[in-house]
Amino acid sequence: MFTEYSWLNPTLGEKFPRKKLVSYMYFAPWHWIIGAGGYLDEVYETKDFEKRAFNELKDII
Repeated sequence: MFTEYSWLNPTLGEKFPRKKLVSYMYFAPWHWIIGAGGYLDEVYETKDFEKRAFNELKDII
């Protein structure tokens, strides 16, 4: 499961909220909810970054 929301981090000096995408799941044996996520603008900075990343990945695989 995942969710998208806006987050303002004043500790980093941010003046406007940024979109975050978080994936999470329930781990029943320990009754934990485990999640991981990041800011969308850091994941896809530019189309050039995306193309470069996919090309590097293809070289590795």
